[in-house]
Amino acid sequence: MTKMGRTPPQHAVARPGKATGKSVAATGTSTATQGRVQATHVQQEANFTADDELLFLLEEVTRGVRRAFERRIGAFGLSRAQWRLLGYVIRDEGLTQTDLAALLELERATVGQTIDRLEAQGLVERRPSPKDRRIWRVFVRPAAIKLIPALRIEADRVHHVMWDGATADARGRFDEELARIAARLREDEAAAQVASTASGRDDMHAPKARNKRQPTNRSRGANLK
Repeated sequence: MTKMGRTPPQHAVARPGKATGKSVAATGTSTATQGRVQATHVQQEANFTADDELLFLLEEVTRGVRRAFERRIGAFGLSRAQWRLLGYVIRDEGLTQTDLAALLELERATVGQTIDRLEAQGLVERRPSPKDRRIWRVFVRPAAIKLIPALRIEADRVHHVMWDGATADARGRFDEELARIAARLREDEAAAQVASTASGRDDMHAPKARNKRQPTNRSRGANLK
């Protein structure tokens, strides 16, 4: 007993080498969390194959090439959409706005605005189609032709960065393989379009189920009379 007549409180002390209830629970929770994280990683590795990684790599290369061009053409006052559209028109003059929208995978309205900006810069012009005056085709102007050599220099610089260290044989095999893959994807898309068209025709000619008209309250009353 103390001077005040009270017994001092006894503080619980954990024995060395033994965890308290809370520490045991915390240890169990930590182990369970680590197990779930490891299981998630294993599942992610199972979901993604080497083919998937190759597709991610191709996308990364495409994105890197676009950024490299953007850095170099900024001095010419061209955006990514503008130089891509200009490149298609230089390669194949007379494309329509619909053609360019399909090639660029953009909305027609967005492509129209891009053409407007290039027209304002004096790089392209719209001309009515001789076969259908309602259709406008896009052609390059002399200012764009003068710009081509400078753009060619910048493009060659990007190509040098891409292929530096690659042998001519490796480059040739790479070109052949990419061309084969592109051809297979075009064939697959064409087959899908044919199948979609055929399915649409089948739906049009399929007999429609006739809904039996339910009698109204008035007709029910007439039958009861």
